[in-house]
Amino acid sequence: MKKIILLIVALLFITNIMQSQVTIGTQSAPLKGALLDLKETDETSGGENSQGGMILPRVSLVAINSLSPILTGTEPNYTTLKLTYTGLVVYNVTDNPTASLTKCLYVWDGTQWVQMNAPAPSSLEADDGLSISGGNMVGLGGDLTKETTINLGDSNLVFNRSQGNIEIGTSTPQAILQVDGTSTTDPLILRNLPYLTDPNPIDGADPTYYNLKISKSGVVRKEAPTITDANDVAVFTLNAPQEIAAATTTSTVDNDHGEKGAGGTNLVWKTGSTSSNYITLPDTGAYIFSFDLFGTLTLGTSYIGSNIENVTDANTPQDANSFYLSAFKNNNGSNVTTNPPVDIAEIAITRTSGYNFASYTVTLTAAGNAGDQIYFKLSSRLGDSNNPQKFFWTLSTPTATNTARKTSMVFWKL
Repeated sequence: MKKIILLIVALLFITNIMQSQVTIGTQSAPLKGALLDLKETDETSGGENSQGGMILPRVSLVAINSLSPILTGTEPNYTTLKLTYTGLVVYNVTDNPTASLTKCLYVWDGTQWVQMNAPAPSSLEADDGLSISGGNMVGLGGDLTKETTINLGDSNLVFNRSQGNIEIGTSTPQAILQVDGTSTTDPLILRNLPYLTDPNPIDGADPTYYNLKISKSGVVRKEAPTITDANDVAVFTLNAPQEIAAATTTSTVDNDHGEKGAGGTNLVWKTGSTSSNYITLPDTGAYIFSFDLFGTLTLGTSYIGSNIENVTDANTPQDANSFYLSAFKNNNGSNVTTNPPVDIAEIAITRTSGYNFASYTVTLTAAGNAGDQIYFKLSSRLGDSNNPQKFFWTLSTPTATNTARKTSMVFWKL
């Protein structure tokens, strides 16, 4: 009986050796192509076929390029043996930072152990402005290693912020966006930014545009323009008292008697704290300028030859005179032959005996493009040998005791 049993065991052993594939867990044949098939059921659709797993050998590796303790390293053919162990898989159970080893699965690649489930390094700089920190998170924050272009295509690049600022040039921004340059580099250049009054996607129709002011330290803030709407009424007052009279030189004045503003006085206007001897059109179109002229009158000039002298002539007082208010575009009226006025009005002043003030209201019109400069000139008709006397008219500005007595001007767009 003992011989029969030994024969049966020997036959089973021989049969197992002759079989090239092995199944562990069931009596069925292994899948084709599998040298070793571990399963508890014969599931063939790819689903669950076991309630357990495989535990790989657990070893304590000693060096990243050593097969110890699998081999001692003293074998005569150790270099050749290392290649034959390529594909060996073990689980390292010892953390060894000095040897760059951690607890995880390793596979031998013929020369060293390679981690099979290694976590991302805790601090590793990635290429071209990217870095890895904290597990497998990748974020911005590295040095650019090559010229980099971001193509937005049809997408938007949006920076949302809570308290963070953006800085170009230094590392301590003091504003939401701060741009610092060097002594040889302009920090910012804006090109192709024409002034437009066309609708834009944010404001819609009739947008109001503001000016930018830059402080000595480079702080940029917006400033409301002098006129925010071309159709709003703009009010100006005379900057300082101005005396209106004809010029003492008669060569250019005699021909037009001041009707074109020649030899007169350019009116200097003031709004707020800003003074200017012209008005800038805020928009293209036609405008009405309405003047309230107020000031004291002086009689007693006599025409003698080519000069005007202040000579009082009480016997033949002059009670009336003409003044001419002219509007010039982009020209201060210095040459009325090549640049005649765009509009002119005659002002007839009659002096009432015992009252030395005169008040007069007159309007002029002027049309032009946005940015055009409109100058106003007021002149007195020059006397001649037949009418030797003329007025001096000193236009006044408001005083602390009387704000109503002033010369002012308002204008609006038609």
